[in-house]
Amino acid sequence: MSAFDRSDTRSDGLFVLTELDSTGEAGEYDLEIPVEGDVATIAVMIEGDALDTSVEIDKERIGPDLQMDRTGERGSARKLILRVGDKLNSVRLKIWTQGQKAKVSILQILRGFAKDFKKRLSCTACKRLIRFLLVWIATSFGIPNLPIDGQIPASVWRRLQEVLNVNWNALPPIIAKLLAGMHGAFIDKLIDGLKWLSVIFDDMYKPIDTALEKICRGLGFCAEAAKAS
Repeated sequence: MSAFDRSDTRSDGLFVLTELDSTGEAGEYDLEIPVEGDVATIAVMIEGDALDTSVEIDKERIGPDLQMDRTGERGSARKLILRVGDKLNSVRLKIWTQGQKAKVSILQILRGFAKDFKKRLSCTACKRLIRFLLVWIATSFGIPNLPIDGQIPASVWRRLQEVLNVNWNALPPIIAKLLAGMHGAFIDKLIDGLKWLSVIFDDMYKPIDTALEKICRGLGFCAEAAKAS
C-alpha cells in the first residue's frame, strides 16, 4: 500500500489540481508532474504532519513562501509555495511520512481562467478548487486549526469573518498573486460566499463539505441549482 493516494481533477481550460492524501502507511512518495502548456500559475500547498517534503519547480528546489507551524493540534501545520510565470515546465515532489496525517495539493491555473468564467465546473471540481482556495486564504491570514477534513470549528469561521472584511485591494501578496490568475467575477462570488458562510456558521460546527457545497451553489456551478433557477 502506498503512503499516499493520488487524485487528479481537471477542468478544461481553467485548472488542473493534483491531490495526495496520506493513507496511514509509512514511506516516501516521489512524484513528477508535467506542467500544462498554457499554465500561468503553480501553487503547492502542504498540510499536516509529514516529516519531510521537497518541492522542485523546473528542477530548482523551492522553499515555502509561507509556513504555519503546528499549533498543538495534529495536522495543523501548513506550507504554501507559489510561482507565476511564462516558462513553468515541471513540478517534482518528494514527501516522507511515518504514517502521519498529511495532504499535498498542486494547483495549475491556466491562462483561460482569467478570461472565461462561464464554463461550468463539475461538482467535484468546484468543491476541490474551493477547498484549496479556502485553506490558502486562511493560511495566508494566519488562521490555525483548519482541519484537512471533517468539521470546521466555529472559531475558524469567526476569524474568517474578521479577515474577510479587509480591503481586498490590499491583500497579502501570496493571496493576490494566486487570485490574479482567475476571472474577477469568480473571485467576487467566492469572497461573497465566504463572508456569508462566516456569518451563518459563526456559532456552530459544520462539515467542510457542507460549506463547499453552499459556496459552489453561489458561484453558479451547481447543476441542480442551475435547473432550479
